[in-house]
Amino acid sequence: MRIFILVVLLLTACSKEAPPAPSGGLAPGIFAAGERDALCVMGIGKVQTAGFISHGAGNENCSASGRIVEAKGQWFLQPAGDADCRIPLRVTKEGIALGAGAAACAYYCAPGLDFAGKSFTRIAQTKARPADLAGDALC
Repeated sequence: MRIFILVVLLLTACSKEAPPAPSGGLAPGIFAAGERDALCVMGIGKVQTAGFISHGAGNENCSASGRIVEAKGQWFLQPAGDADCRIPLRVTKEGIALGAGAAACAYYCAPGLDFAGKSFTRIAQTKARPADLAGDALC
């Protein structure tokens, strides 16, 4: 019986399919787009956080982190301490895509960069958490 449970746990851990979304929230996980761009969703239910970093040339980037909020059946990343910016999060078959935020969201990008339309694909769980350029964890 112990071997059966171990095999089930190993198969579950190796699965590339997204876990089902918890009631009232997004399925937590780590997502990537290329070598340096990343997005994370942590927590369950109505107490979730998320963060992302999307690079342009060199170290120019868009980066934001905060809590996930739901409004009219859609999910948003609301950066910490910013009531004017809500970044749409759209669940896709492969992961999560960012939508265009309000004008106030431009603050989170270097001049000339935009995160709208950026897609992130779920990756296998890793001990490393996505971080901004200063090394601060995004989730």
